[in-house]
Amino acid sequence: MIHLITPENDDLPTGSYPPHHLFLAGAIDNGKAEDWQSQVLTTLRNKLENLNFLFQVVNPRRNNWNPKVNSTFDQATWEIEKLTDSKVIFFRFLAGSDAPITLYELGTCIGQEITIHPTAWGRRSIIISADSNYSKIENLRAIHNEAIDWSPDNIFYFENNNNRAVDFLGQHLIHRFSPYELV
Repeated sequence: MIHLITPENDDLPTGSYPPHHLFLAGAIDNGKAEDWQSQVLTTLRNKLENLNFLFQVVNPRRNNWNPKVNSTFDQATWEIEKLTDSKVIFFRFLAGSDAPITLYELGTCIGQEITIHPTAWGRRSIIISADSNYSKIENLRAIHNEAIDWSPDNIFYFENNNNRAVDFLGQHLIHRFSPYELV
């Protein structure tokens, strides 16, 4: 079962939820970017529906972003808190979006693991999915190549094959968190 956490719905239902969750990081562009998060959620629900699998997914996309009502500072603060708590982060880089905030989040997550938890790389998994014509693909490749030296077992990179990346993500969640299955 997947429980979706969004900026509008940040409450956990009653019951026992493990303190592990997936964060969907990637272009939103004030609602103008493709809603790739919904596609990922649909695939994960299909993969996990027959399991008694209890999992939280954090989606930072708001249904209706309004800069007059929604504070960018509050949104960023909320995202940083959720990123920090996440055990698996799925980064999606789309063609047509520079995604500077997502690049920053990726660098920060990798940097935290290297400097704060240098001997505990298993704490967090990072899965990257990028379109090959993403405008900053060379930067992304460089970040990945540097990070892979530190953690070949915890960072995964898929270029120009988002379906394969999402399939891998589903299998990775099942493998990594199966002890939290309900009986």
